[in-house]
Amino acid sequence: LVSSIPGAVYRRMADSYGKIFFISDAIEEISGYPAFDFVVNCVRSFSSIIHPDDRQMVKQLVMNGVEHNAPYTIEYRIVRADGKIRWVYENGKGICSCNGYMLWLVGAIFDVTERKEAEQALRLAKEKADIANKELEQAMDKANLMTRQAEIANQAKGEFLANISHEIRTPMNGIICMTSLLLETPLTTEQREYAYMIQHSGESLLTIINDILDFSKIEAGKMTMEVIDFDLGVTIETLGDIQALKAYEKGLEYVYLIEPDVPLLVRGDPFRLCQILTNLISNAIKFTSHGEVSLLINLESENASDALIRFTVKDTGIGIPKDKLPLLFKPFTQADGSTTRKFGGTGLGLAISKTLTEMMGGQISVESEEEKGTTFRFVARLEKQSVHRKPSALKEDVLAEKLILIIDDNALNRRLLSQMLTSWHCNFDEAANGSTALEKIKDAKNLKQPFAIAIIDMQMPGMDGETLGQLIKKDPSLSNTALIMMTSGERGVDVEGLEKTGFSAYLTKPIKKSQLYDCLITVLGQKQEDNEEQTVTRFNK
Repeated sequence: LVSSIPGAVYRRMADSYGKIFFISDAIEEISGYPAFDFVVNCVRSFSSIIHPDDRQMVKQLVMNGVEHNAPYTIEYRIVRADGKIRWVYENGKGICSCNGYMLWLVGAIFDVTERKEAEQALRLAKEKADIANKELEQAMDKANLMTRQAEIANQAKGEFLANISHEIRTPMNGIICMTSLLLETPLTTEQREYAYMIQHSGESLLTIINDILDFSKIEAGKMTMEVIDFDLGVTIETLGDIQALKAYEKGLEYVYLIEPDVPLLVRGDPFRLCQILTNLISNAIKFTSHGEVSLLINLESENASDALIRFTVKDTGIGIPKDKLPLLFKPFTQADGSTTRKFGGTGLGLAISKTLTEMMGGQISVESEEEKGTTFRFVARLEKQSVHRKPSALKEDVLAEKLILIIDDNALNRRLLSQMLTSWHCNFDEAANGSTALEKIKDAKNLKQPFAIAIIDMQMPGMDGETLGQLIKKDPSLSNTALIMMTSGERGVDVEGLEKTGFSAYLTKPIKKSQLYDCLITVLGQKQEDNEEQTVTRFNK
């Protein structure tokens, strides 16, 4: 029992000298001296290791306990064998005979150095905080005296920044664009590295400048919204090309889905809409290390003149603490101040997005759970175009006769492709993994209804897309099925390997409807021509 106690247990004489009859081995860890040094008739008294400034105090408190037959508790310092000073806490009491005679003292000694140091640090921090608070109060008093002048100065500054936004952005765009052109010229490795650094720094600086200037416009009441005709589908596809590249560079999946009932030919400000989406998606990618980032677009409601459209950006990132959620849409604020240094950012993006959303007749909200991801939703009211332009007619009958299999472990990706194929009246089926796909292809062949095309995702758990393609092409009864690979970015695609396996084409995500259609028509044309030499074609260019 004694050896299991985390402190040193002792029994000693109840006198001022305090000879020790017994002390447990734990004293060696506390003091650096072995227990046998302190027992009766040995070389060292316990009082000899008590700090000289504390000895009298310890002696007095112990003797008070003896005199009054009361327990005693003491905190004091000891000098270890290695010369280090440690704080200990001692709790003891007297043991008396039946006639009241004090026989000895028993107690325990615990090392409390860490607690004492923490208390000292807290005390110093409080003293510093008190000084800082006084200085802050003085500064606030001074600031209050200058409030009226500051308001006038801020308004003038806001108007000034809003007016010169073009002059500031133009040279920054020039630096970035010229660096991009420079990177397309022959450069040494060192020169290319420097050029990339210039480009990255310029893009980061331009983002900060844009945030500050937009916020200044909002503060000065100079922010305006355009109302022009645009195609929502094309806008989202163009945005997806940029964001998908950022996601794939981090090894993330990026998916967007526009529900079929969402009107695409609308009127509004596509630049400001993209600004909101870019901010939300970029943040999602920034704070997500694995998993996926998705953009879902749904129709909230509509009437004859306009539509209320809901945009949902969801990630599987680090999440946000609940107590920080109310701060997100306040300017110059982030959920955690440390994220500024780790991830960068001005803390203005969400505040600007909130204002732009409200200017579009909607609201923005957020849901999040730490380590489980974050979901931002906002609603924008967009006018419908009065003249509905119809997209060019597609030869849907060419695809309607063919059976197509979608193979992807990501349910949202399967849903996106299903919507596209449904719009062309295609016959299709789905599989969430390679083994299920292989079974479905064999079953379809046995039923004499073979799949004409299999659209296969490159990265899948268990059996990846290339392995599945090899198994299909090695089976003579299945090899007539044309294969299309879906990849998460062109970088790292082994075109020669895909060609050797027997793939007809590959697409990089996010998949665009027009590109998928062109890909399917081309692959079917290649199949009908029955060419012996197969060339793998990329359709996302």
